[in-house]
Amino acid sequence: MELFDLYTPERVLTGKSMVRGDRLPDGLWRLVVRIAVFGDDGRMLIQKRTDTKSFMPGKWDMSAAGSVVLGEDSRTAIIRETREEIGIDLADSDFRIISTMYMHRKNGSGIFEDIYIVRMTPDLSGLTLQKEEVEAVRWADEKGIISLIQSGEFIPFRPEFIRFMFAVGTSGDMKVHL
Repeated sequence: MELFDLYTPERVLTGKSMVRGDRLPDGLWRLVVRIAVFGDDGRMLIQKRTDTKSFMPGKWDMSAAGSVVLGEDSRTAIIRETREEIGIDLADSDFRIISTMYMHRKNGSGIFEDIYIVRMTPDLSGLTLQKEEVEAVRWADEKGIISLIQSGEFIPFRPEFIRFMFAVGTSGDMKVHL
């Protein structure tokens, strides 16, 4: 049984929790994380979710994503999810947060989604994919991801968000050597 901490809309821990699969209580929020791995050539590592996933099965997504479990913080969760889903071990200094999305629901509840980026170019043949979650990985450029979104094959992000991810993910001096 997987448990999640619950937060106020101001992102203050409430001391309450919920079980995966249960309905998010009115007025309370939970936390999820997502990371985009950008290679030296400016492409993003994307993963295809397995057809057995309950949320967005068979869709392409960013490099790794998942829920923050009870007692865990956002940074610890993205390190865990990246290792579990695609077999990349990140050090805390390798990546940075670039955004938090706030997804409100009609009942006053919602989800905080912390978005991270990292610059590295892992050898795809050396990655260990979590077979229950990830069917495949590949590199994709901005235009390719937007095309996948438009065809319904990618998680339905807005193209503007993908452009933002590429603008931030391909600029600066964030590079990790494996």
